[in-house]
Amino acid sequence: MDEPTRGIDAHARDDIYALISDLKQEGLSVLLISSDIEEIVSLSDRVLVMHEGVLIEEIKNHDISIDTITSAAFGVSREEKM
Repeated sequence: MDEPTRGIDAHARDDIYALISDLKQEGLSVLLISSDIEEIVSLSDRVLVMHEGVLIEEIKNHDISIDTITSAAFGVSREEKM
């Protein structure tokens, strides 16, 4: 799904979130492309951050947060932060 909630009303957005949740509960994978970081954090079990077609970082489960995603997206690796 490429930006499935961009430009729609709140009710339709909630319907899409419910659909994604249902698909996940059925054990299906959902590929979600979104620029809404809060949406990504709330819906994802795994996040791949890409820049110009290159994988920059993979973030899994409990490590998914606004901070880890933005740090990866803007080129600050976890090693540099420590």
